[in-house]
Amino acid sequence: MRLFRGLTALAAALVAVPSPAAKAQSWVDPGLLEAARKEGSLVIYTSVNEEEGLPIWKLFEQDTGIKVEYIRGSDSQMIGRILIENRGGRPAWDVVAVTSVQRLPSALLAEYEPPQAANLFPSARDPGRRWYGFAANYDVPAYNTRLVKPQDLPQSYEDFARKERRADALFKEIIVGRAR
Repeated sequence: MRLFRGLTALAAALVAVPSPAAKAQSWVDPGLLEAARKEGSLVIYTSVNEEEGLPIWKLFEQDTGIKVEYIRGSDSQMIGRILIENRGGRPAWDVVAVTSVQRLPSALLAEYEPPQAANLFPSARDPGRRWYGFAANYDVPAYNTRLVKPQDLPQSYEDFARKERRADALFKEIIVGRAR
């Protein structure tokens, strides 16, 4: 069994890779780094797209000398793969970086508390110290300015939730209105 099994916390620490000029590597536990070097590679299962993820892991490889095996898929694909591998007794991953890591059984995730975790807000970390957020996604409502007038926009979250303001109601209204 690989030493890093389930260290999602390591992903949070590693994603915060310093600039190439900052070679002190204060972002990693020296004991874990040495153990990882003995293993020779780090296998990451992720839903992060290659354009964003690969440059970060390239810096990691340069700073540590550890080869990264970057396996990408959707959250569902990565979680499914982890569960199947675990059921078969052959887990192959070290780090998982997906937005739905909380869906994994906690028994598959190691407890770890990187120093950087102290700077995260509570909802960006598991109370059991098994996962840490590494990015934030913001969902904001958008509208077609040709179809919806500014005075018709919701003025609060409560207003947005009212049935006549819901996206499905607006969508039906726009489609029916245009189909006439």
